[in-house]
Amino acid sequence: MTSMSQGIRRRDIGMAKALDAAEDRDYEWPAIAYGFLCAYAGINEYFEAWHVTEAAKRMGYAAPTNDKAWGWIFRKAIQDGVMSIAGMGRNPNRHASACLRYKSLMYSQA
Repeated sequence: MTSMSQGIRRRDIGMAKALDAAEDRDYEWPAIAYGFLCAYAGINEYFEAWHVTEAAKRMGYAAPTNDKAWGWIFRKAIQDGVMSIAGMGRNPNRHASACLRYKSLMYSQA
């Protein structure tokens, strides 16, 4: 297995563990978080994950364990055509480190 394959496998295992931990605390959270992300994408054309997680925290939809639980939610949304990767941004909450920037495929200016 190549190092990239190993990295992808480890990423997926980590996301699954984080999601499982969140579901153990609140079994409804994944569905609620996915709905929140879809609603967010409906009104925001471009965004980064930290924009979504910060908004979710403000509105009472924070992950019951930690923000890593959102990883699976974002991957599912990409697979379902809710959004796509549009480039890179910076996360001010993580020492301005690089992060993915997303483009909503559901955005409506209405």
